[in-house]
Amino acid sequence: MAWLVLLAICSAYGVVAFTWLAGFHVPAGRAAAAGAWSTLLAFVGLGIPLLLTAVGCAGDGASAQICRQIREDGASRLQLVFATPLLSTAILIGAVLVLARSRAAAGWLLALAAATALVVPYAVLDTLSGGLAG
Repeated sequence: MAWLVLLAICSAYGVVAFTWLAGFHVPAGRAAAAGAWSTLLAFVGLGIPLLLTAVGCAGDGASAQICRQIREDGASRLQLVFATPLLSTAILIGAVLVLARSRAAAGWLLALAAATALVVPYAVLDTLSGGLAG
């Protein structure tokens, strides 16, 4: 059930990408493809770190700081993680808008969007768990 909720949240990012691009008069096929990619990037970018957190909090890892914080504060600590795909969605929208002018620049932006989608949720979870602070 949790994966369906995650998919619904990620689909919202795809809808945002499609709506913005349609507003900029990007052809519907290209806007739909960008929306699908945005959904996929958000799902993978959020799904992997959340799955690793859930597995890490099971059994012996339940005493880790992030697990204690999640138990004490509920999901409020994780709300910031669910907002991280906004950054990769914005970059992806920019890549599609740049695509008409420069395929090379669009390629770099697509790579940046993919990297951002994968790295930022991990960084936020690491920061929440105190990993960067010590």
